[in-house]
Amino acid sequence: MTKKYRFKVDKLIRDKLPGILQLSGINVFARVMTQEEYLKYLKKKIIEEAQEVASTLSDESLLEELADVLEVIYALATAKGLPMGEIEAYRQRKKADKGGFANRFYSPVMEIPEGHPKLSDYRSRPFEYPEVKEK
Repeated sequence: MTKKYRFKVDKLIRDKLPGILQLSGINVFARVMTQEEYLKYLKKKIIEEAQEVASTLSDESLLEELADVLEVIYALATAKGLPMGEIEAYRQRKKADKGGFANRFYSPVMEIPEGHPKLSDYRSRPFEYPEVKEK
């Protein structure tokens, strides 16, 4: 008898993967998620795919990973009943209001005066925006 090894996957997988993997001799334990679980795992999936974008080394890999991110965006939009045209309209509006990323601006630090309305926003997210104390 051949020894089998099990691996925890704990993630949303593409629709055809169970069949493809089973044809190759891999046992896939898969089930259909509830809508709530599906939304949760789509959100986890977009982070996973974005991390893969960040670690790409070639243009070909970048194309593949960006396609994966886009696939998750389409799936999440569909699951929530959000038309892609509406998402694109939001993107364009935000770009018109705040700009895109073409200028390549980088900000290592922002200084916000006491009493400014944005101060509480930054302080409420210390893991994202740790406060830098003056030396």
